[in-house]
Amino acid sequence: MFIISEAQIKSLKDRLNIPEERDACIEEVRKMLEIKSGLLWRADVAWCCVGTDMCNYLDAEVRTLEDILIALEKGNIVGGLLMLDAYESMFCKYSRPDLF
Repeated sequence: MFIISEAQIKSLKDRLNIPEERDACIEEVRKMLEIKSGLLWRADVAWCCVGTDMCNYLDAEVRTLEDILIALEKGNIVGGLLMLDAYESMFCKYSRPDLF
């Protein structure tokens, strides 16, 4: 089972600096995007239950992950790492269960 966590994001950032790990890291970002896109779809369908804050947050996560994936697929590791830093901050700030 794949779980997105702060530790997983930190590990991903560390492994991106290892050329042999980059393909696996790109696949990991792709999986993260798939998970968050599914959650966004569910939140959009049930927005009256989860509220627009959750939808807006998930939309921002999906857009950021899309940008990270594009950068990494183009070989822009530095740009991908910078965006992963921003994603990590966003994730840590909003992943508390008491927020939504």
